[in-house]
Formats: sequence, structure tokens, C-alpha cells
Amino acid sequence: IFGIPIAILLWSLRKDRSARTMYLMGFYICASLSMLGKGLPGIVLPGGIAALHLLITGDWKQLQKVEIWRGALVVLCLGFPWYVAMVLRHGAPFLDRFLVHDQINRLAIGVHGDTGNFDYYALQLGVGTFPWTGFIPAALTYRLWSFRKKAQGFMEDPAFVFMLAWFMCAYLLFSMTMTKFHHYIFPAVPPLAIAIGIFMNDLARNRVRYAPAAVAGSFVLFAYVGRDLAFRPSVGLKGYERIIQLFIYNYTRAWPAGDRWDYTVAMTVFVLAAAAVILLMMLPKVRKWAVVGIFVVACSFAGWAMNVYMPEISPHWCQGNIIRSYYRDRRSPDERLIVYKLNWKGENFYTGGRAIINETMNDDRFGRWIEEHKGTRQYFLVSTGMKSRLERFLDDKLGPGHKTRVIDDSSNKFTVVAADL
Repeated sequence: IFGIPIAILLWSLRKDRSARTMYLMGFYICASLSMLGKGLPGIVLPGGIAALHLLITGDWKQLQKVEIWRGALVVLCLGFPWYVAMVLRHGAPFLDRFLVHDQINRLAIGVHGDTGNFDYYALQLGVGTFPWTGFIPAALTYRLWSFRKKAQGFMEDPAFVFMLAWFMCAYLLFSMTMTKFHHYIFPAVPPLAIAIGIFMNDLARNRVRYAPAAVAGSFVLFAYVGRDLAFRPSVGLKGYERIIQLFIYNYTRAWPAGDRWDYTVAMTVFVLAAAAVILLMMLPKVRKWAVVGIFVVACSFAGWAMNVYMPEISPHWCQGNIIRSYYRDRRSPDERLIVYKLNWKGENFYTGGRAIINETMNDDRFGRWIEEHKGTRQYFLVSTGMKSRLERFLDDKLGPGHKTRVIDDSSNKFTVVAADL
């Protein structure tokens, strides 16, 4: 079924060498893969951005050049086969779960996650774009008031209009969605990065009118965000905790105890360094070097976050480390990893789908599994609060006094234990 449109598409492209067509085919391929990953938002978002750009510029003639029929074939060939297979296999339950629960209900009602107003993602962007945070308003608006007489008009810069449309569409879409997670707003970050890069380039070349006022306003906004990131209250959310919450699902998880995971000093150093170079941008003679300075601070912060902060914190939220410990400790593939009363998906990912999961959801069925595997060593992945329940279950099935051996306790949420059945 899908081979026919693929053949038609390839035949139509056999002699086409134009860069425009190749770029557009790449766009449709990426949109199709995005639809596979996220469903309707994966294709609605890029389509909405393009539509908003055309609405702002009024250049509707571009619709004649976007290869819509070829694009439809690409989406049909890449984006739909998996959905067709799932409907054929599961029928209505798949549509109810995926289309109704995970798409419509997340948008209109709310499924897990947080709830919030229009300013919800402004807070997350403040943390997620550090140390460039303060420059976001200036980067998005400065061309409205910064053009000189011989410069282009605002509407004559379609690339900048496109970045505005990109940011506005992404921000509005996820702000209107009832289900909110911090990482949902990430599609709005790339246009901000491009806009800030253009702004900083023009600032370094003294092309921005009223530059001292723009920098002063940027510093005020940066100071608020920097204070929140460096602040360490005695009770409540610590500043450095806000970074990991950009990536995780459950925001109520306890932060690991101990001074080893206190990053207040590091965050304070980065905040003060960025604040210093931003203030130097107000001086025309050193502005160029100050722009270089904020770039150095940003790269240093990114390097620290990726090589120190994330590797040290991730084991407490991720199952990867403890599952690797299981693979190191087991003596043969016959010693299986059994996921006890969990359904967090990491156990599927890190074992390539080889973990035993469904059996443990029913005590009678799992009891029979234990009886069939007496005399063997098996490993159990459990949440820390379920370890005692697992031991009671094994005592009931194998006799009292049955103990387990913890092979990795590096996570404050999950652990892997070995048991001789």
C-alpha cells in the first residue's frame, strides 16, 4: 500500500536538482518523524509556524512553492504506516488511548503534569536559557525600534519575522495545552537562540540603538532569574534543583541528601560572572569584549552542567546506572531482571525489552513464576519503598528469613537486589 506513493514520489524527484525542493523534502521528512514521536503536535506545530509566518507577511504566493502534494506523499509514507499497524493490531483501544487520552485530553482537560497560566513557561524559559535569559525581550523586539534610516524595514526581514512566528506559535500552543511539563516548551528555545545570537552580534557591532537602555533592562531580568538559581532557602525548592526539573517528569521527587549535591557555590559563581560581563556591555568601548565574555560564561556553564551536574545527579532519577550494575553482577543471561510492581519504561529501554514485567503485576501469577524458578538466582528492580514488600512476598513463597542482596543503591528512588530463590 505504501510502496505505491513512495514509487510515485521518487519518480517525480528523479530529475529535480533544486535546493528548494531538497530543503522542502527534508522539512516534510522531519515533520513526519516528529508526528511519529509526538502525534498530532508533531505536524501541527511546524504547519502552524509556517501559516503564522504567511499571515504576518501576507506572502501567500509562497504556498505555490511548498510542494504540498509531494509533502503529503512523504507524510503518508513515513508518518502513517505505524499508526495503521497499531490500529490493525489493537483497534479502538489504541485510538482511545493515543488519540483521546494522550492527544485530546492532554490539550483540553489535563493528564498528569502541572497546570498553569500563560506565564507558566516564562518561568521555565528563564531557567532553561540561562545566562541569556535577560536578553530575550530585547532580542525579540529590538528590530522594531532599532532600525536606522538606511536599514531594512521590519517587514522586509522575513527571516526575523519567521523566528518571531516560530517562537509565538510554539509558546501559544503549549501555553494553551492544559497538561504542562517543564520540557514541553523546548520547541520555543531554538528561535530564541537564533534571535539572541543576531541581537548579540548587532550589539557587539554597535548596530543597536539605545544599547545602554536595552542592556540595563536585560540585566534587571537576568538578576531576577540569577537570584532564583543561586538562592538556597532552608525549606523549599533550591535554585540548583530547577535545572534538573527541566528534564524530569515528577517534580515532587526528593533531592538527594548530603553536601555532595549542593551546587549553590557553583551557581553563584556563574551568576556573578554573567552579571559582571552584562554590566560591562553598557560601556561602548568594552562592549565587544563583554559580548565575548558572556559567550565564554555560557559555554563554561554548559560544560559544567553536562560534565559535572548532570552526571552526578542523573543516577537519582535514571535507571540506567542501576541496570548496568545488574548486567555487571549477573553470571549468565538466565539470571533475569524482574521489574517488581513498576511501570516506568526505563526498565524496557535499558534492557532492550528483555526485563520481566507483566508477571509481577498479579501476585498469583508471579507466585507461580517463582515456584517454577526455584533454585536460581534472579535480580529484582524495585522502588526503594517496595523492597520490604518484595522480601515479604519472597518469604511467603520460599519460606521465612529469605533475604535479598542490594547490588546498587546509588539512586534514592530505585534499587536492584539479587535473590537466590
